[in-house]
Amino acid sequence: MPRRLDLRTVADVLKKTTELHQAGKLDQAARGYRRILEIDPGNEDTLYRYGQLLACKGEHAAARRMSELLTRVRTDSYKAWLLLGQCCEALGQFHDAAEAYREVIRLQPAVPGIFSKLANVSSRSGRIEDAHKTLMAGFEMVIAGDISGGASLSLH
Repeated sequence: MPRRLDLRTVADVLKKTTELHQAGKLDQAARGYRRILEIDPGNEDTLYRYGQLLACKGEHAAARRMSELLTRVRTDSYKAWLLLGQCCEALGQFHDAAEAYREVIRLQPAVPGIFSKLANVSSRSGRIEDAHKTLMAGFEMVIAGDISGGASLSLH
């Protein structure tokens, strides 16, 4: 029977699990993340990393659930919203992806390519005027110097 985790050992298990994840041992890492979430369901680092792992494996619906939980725990985390947007986009849920990307822009407008991401999902959901407005807002921010000129502003 596996040893039961307690809150004192969560940090150690998360460190080891992250190392497994980075080494490409995704199944082992997934087990570690699940063990942590059993005793600490609101662990922000675990929710984010497990969501990333699930998205990497193409399990976008499960990754979406992880990122939605994280956005409720950390409403101010642009990374959580970005992951949610990417999952929704991969699932073809363009309206939900657009909402998540708008939140990223509100929290951290300098995220590379975020205006293009929002414009693309807006376009794909048939909201061409919104896509145009988003690209123009991105261009205005680049011109004003609010975001790097290296930011990608294009439709794909």
